Amino acid sequence: PGLAPLARTATRLHPRPGSPTVHDSSVGGPLLWPADEPWPHCEGPHDASLAEDTPLSAEDIRALRRVRAAS
Repeated sequence: PGLAPLARTATRLHPRPGSPTVHDSSVGGPLLWPADEPWPHCEGPHDASLAEDTPLSAEDIRALRRVRAAS
């Protein structure tokens, strides 16, 4: 009863087997993207001292967030 105000309409998906070609799917083919839309990218600041392939622990992430929030 307490969750009733949170109720929302749901959409049920019914996937069906198919035979997509490279023109229908990015699996096995090029990623389809509208030609007139730019490819998404991040314009935010990046910490160059962190190597992209260096895994970060949850504590590392929390520490970085604290430092950024304090600045």
